[in-house]
Amino acid sequence: MIDPRFAIVGAILPILGNLRYAQATLRGRAHPNRVSWALWALVPLIAFAAEVSAGVGLASLVTLALGLGPLLVLAASVGSRRAFTRLERWDIGSAACAVAALVVWAVSARGYLAVGASVFADAFAALPTIRKAYRTPQTESPSAFIASALGSLLTLFTLRRLTVDDAAFPAWVVLGGGSIGLLVARKRLRTLISRAAGRP
Repeated sequence: MIDPRFAIVGAILPILGNLRYAQATLRGRAHPNRVSWALWALVPLIAFAAEVSAGVGLASLVTLALGLGPLLVLAASVGSRRAFTRLERWDIGSAACAVAALVVWAVSARGYLAVGASVFADAFAALPTIRKAYRTPQTESPSAFIASALGSLLTLFTLRRLTVDDAAFPAWVVLGGGSIGLLVARKRLRTLISRAAGRP
């Protein structure tokens, strides 16, 4: 375990990553899926409330940052005509599943179930962007996803106890955010590996 105050750094990283993503959105280089990003703003804020009620402490700051950052991206997508991504049935279905998980949170009186439902909701929210990152990685920027994963990983190292309340949401972001970041950056990684290996 490291000093719990490092959770503050863990919360700053996602904000910086989302600021960079918002900048890419305004320039038309990134086209955020608004279903994913709207839910990514909502779900972590709900998870943050659940974590606060469960007494998580400083580690909950990263969850708060994971909710505030997507609000910046959403604002940027509204402010840029080039940032529009057409909604599909897949997006609506994923949003419906995410909302269903949020309903479970709303009717739950237990903190761990609320946090767990928030993780499922966030995962369903991620599906449209995971699909887009795989099919058209050039419409995404890896910055927000990698920064969020790193911030969440740092937060996990600050925890004195690994309980569902404390660890579930940041652990999911390490897995989900890291996976999306790698999907988006995979072509760049292949190029770097090829160059390092001396291949053209």
